[in-house]
Amino acid sequence: MSNSEIRPVSPATERIFGVILAGGKSRRYGRPKAFAGLGGAPMASWGVRALQAAGLPVGMITDEDGVEVALGVPGRPDLEAGLGQISGLWTALQWARERGDDGVFLLGCDMPLVSEALLRVVLSWSDDAPAVVPLGSNGPEPLCALYRTACATAVERRLHSEDRSMRGLAQVIGAVFIGEDAVAEVVDPQIEFLNVNTVRERDRAERLLDTRRPGGAAGTSGPDDPSGHQARGALARSRCGWPNLDMGAIELYGSIGKQGVAPWTQPAQPGPYLREGA
Repeated sequence: MSNSEIRPVSPATERIFGVILAGGKSRRYGRPKAFAGLGGAPMASWGVRALQAAGLPVGMITDEDGVEVALGVPGRPDLEAGLGQISGLWTALQWARERGDDGVFLLGCDMPLVSEALLRVVLSWSDDAPAVVPLGSNGPEPLCALYRTACATAVERRLHSEDRSMRGLAQVIGAVFIGEDAVAEVVDPQIEFLNVNTVRERDRAERLLDTRRPGGAAGTSGPDDPSGHQARGALARSRCGWPNLDMGAIELYGSIGKQGVAPWTQPAQPGPYLREGA
C-alpha cells in the first residue's frame, strides 16, 4: 500500500480501543517501566498520547493502582495473571467486548517512539483481517498491532496452550503483516520500534524524543529551586499513589497543584498522520 492509498480510520464503521500493555516484571530495567521518567513524563504517557492522537479511546492493562490520576486513562489488571503478554491481549479483547468495540490496538508501554503516523497505517491497512501486525528489522511487532475481537476465541485457546508466544499467535490467527519496506515509506522502523528494556535504551529514547521537539530542543527541566522541585515531587507521588515514582517522571507535574492532573494527561491535539512528501 502506497502513502496515497493509506486511509484514515473511520469511527463510523469500526470502533477500536487503544490499550497500553504494562504487565511485565521489568527485570532488566530494575523498576516498573510504565511510570519511569522519559522526557519529563511517565514512559507510558507517550503511547497514550499517540493512541489518542490517532483518534482512539485509551485504557491500560496493569497491576498498578492510580493509573487514571497519573495518565488520565482507566486501567485494569490481567484477567489471568502470570501468563505473559498474551494474557494482556486477552484481557484487552474482553474489555473491548464490554465496551462494544470491534477490536484493540495493543501497544507496549515500553515503545515510547511509536507515532500517530504508524498507528494510522496499521489501523487502515486491512478492513477484515483478524489482526494486523507491522514488521520491523527484527520481525513481527505484535505489541504494536491491531487485533479484532473476532480473534478472541483463538487467543483464548492459545492462552491455555503450551506456546503462548505473541509472534506464534499472530501466525495462528491469520494476521496480515505489513512489510518493513511499507512501514519505512512513512516512518523509520529502527526508531519507531525501539523497545526500552534498559536504562541505556531509555537514554537513547530520550535523545530521539528531543529530536522530535520543535527545533530539537531538550525537554522541560525542573525548577531552579531544588526544594520546590522536591515539594512538587512529593505532591505528585501522593496523588499518584506511587511513593517511589521516578523523579524524571514528575518534572512536568508542576501544574498539578492548580489543576489536580498531570499535564501529559491533557487530550492530545489531532494532526496529520502523513508528513508532506513522506
